[in-house]
Parts: sequence; structure tokens; C-alpha cells
Amino acid sequence: MSAVVNEAACMGCGLCSDLCPFNAIRMEARAPRISAEKCKSCGLCVSSCPRSAMDLSSCSRSTLAKAVWRASLSTRRPRCLVLACDYCGREEVAGEVKAAGLGNVRFTRVPCAARVDPAQVLEALFSGLDLVIVLMCEPGACAYEDAVLHADARLRLLATCLGELGLGDRFHILRCNPRRAVEVARTVIELAGGPERH
Repeated sequence: MSAVVNEAACMGCGLCSDLCPFNAIRMEARAPRISAEKCKSCGLCVSSCPRSAMDLSSCSRSTLAKAVWRASLSTRRPRCLVLACDYCGREEVAGEVKAAGLGNVRFTRVPCAARVDPAQVLEALFSGLDLVIVLMCEPGACAYEDAVLHADARLRLLATCLGELGLGDRFHILRCNPRRAVEVARTVIELAGGPERH
């Protein structure tokens, strides 16, 4: 399913059209028009829109907000949310973490790391979560082409800003693919399975 736009919220800046790696969005009379045939549902336009006017039915803003809320209900600490793309070995990593007995880690699917909105990461951290981890593909291995390059730059900037605020230990970006799932799972377990924080 393609991205959708709330025209009442859109200010016609054209950023979504400029960033789309598939040329699926064109501007007409300062309004984005999305080609359902070209859109690959990577979510880059959704996470980039300054007015939150774009959304993705397969991974909507409300879906991620619910994932944050569910993760924040964990009675075990640290409360951890892992946002993992479709191609980075999410199921394999989740299986390893589950086998380790970590009940404080919730995995949530995103089609691509490009869908991860820095604002939603901040909301997650300030709504009760102790840790947010993003699993993303290596550059050149992403099914969504250049979308991951935008995600990498934006999420690394977020990590730097959080580090400056003394919150660097609460947000991590991990490169992953199915072949490295066990190795990456060990890192997730180490990050999320330490002593409980109070």
C-alpha cells in the first residue's frame, strides 16, 4: 500500500517529493500526488514530513505509538523497543532474544529504517522507555535503495544529539542482516539484559 497524504495538514513544501528515492511523489499546485504504482512504502516521506501530513497504512504513526505504549507497560527494566526493518533479520534476532528470556524487549516492524521518525524516538524515550534500538540494513544492501542513506544520516544525528544531552546510552543503531542475526542479537541482549534500572 502506498503512502497517503493529509492535504489539510500539508503546507506544500515539496520535501517528500525531493526525498522520495522512487520518484513516486510529484507536486501539483503545491500538493503532493503519490503514484501507487511507483511507491514502495519505505516510509521516508512519512518520517521526513515537518507537518506529519504523510502516513503509511502498513506502518502508521498510530501503530508505532501503540508499540511504544505497549513497550512502556513492561514491568521489567530496562523497557526496550526494537524497531527493525523487513530485510535486516528481524525475526531471527527476535527469536534469539526471546530464547534468552528477555521479557522486557518488544520488537516492532518497520518496512525500512527510513520510516523511523526521530520525533517518535524522542517521544518513546520521554514516555517511559529506557532504550530504543533501530536495526537497519547496510548501505548498498537496502531493498529501498537510497532511503537507508537518509535514515542513516538522520538517525546518527539524533544519536549525536542524545549523546550531547547525556542520553547516548538510551538509543542505538545496529547494522544487521539475516547472516549476522546471532551476533546482533547478542548485542541487543547485552544492551537490554543488564541490571535493572530504577
